[in-house]
Amino acid sequence: MTNYRKPFIWSLILMILTLGMDVFSKPMDAEASKDIPQFKKIIGALLSKQSLSQEDLTLLNHGIESNDPVLISLVAWCLPRMEKETDLLYDALDRKLPSLSGMPKALVLLGKEKKCFKDKPIPEKVIVLKKMIESENEYLRIESAKELARISPKEAISAFKGLLNDPSPQVRSQVIDSLKILDKESVQRILDYPPIADERYILFLSITREKPDFHD
Repeated sequence: MTNYRKPFIWSLILMILTLGMDVFSKPMDAEASKDIPQFKKIIGALLSKQSLSQEDLTLLNHGIESNDPVLISLVAWCLPRMEKETDLLYDALDRKLPSLSGMPKALVLLGKEKKCFKDKPIPEKVIVLKKMIESENEYLRIESAKELARISPKEAISAFKGLLNDPSPQVRSQVIDSLKILDKESVQRILDYPPIADERYILFLSITREKPDFHD
């Protein structure tokens, strides 16, 4: 390779890497972020097993229509934890699904499955979640594994160990946190603790208080 081409190639590689980092590090839309305090209240209510008001339901619908990845993900997280008034919101998410990708798509798909298998026996839920862990969507892999841990920790340990070498830092980071609780011995020698690069996913996790305690 001629010397004059090397700087160009390295510049191109650097540009591609920078673009990739921008995709993950892009912050939440400023306008959509104004709804975060109210979403925190809704999530707090759901975690406390409280009913939502009509105002809360209106906000959830607004979150879907906003097209914001974080708000749509939060709505998808909320719906399986609601006792009623969810059909119209699920329909709205269904209409939005073809245009989604990454985190919001993963949370919507997982939310729909949780609705479908809500009253099914645990073995059937395990089969569905294990299949979802094989997804090409990195967020669906880790969120499905975490859901599996909530209903069958023993089954989840094997799934988590299989994700320890996942190409996604988001996945590996959450896997290590989870195994520290489920099977600490399997990760005690791991020195490489990958940071979560996606700011939107970090925000989602902080708002939903999704720590790997495996209890709803």
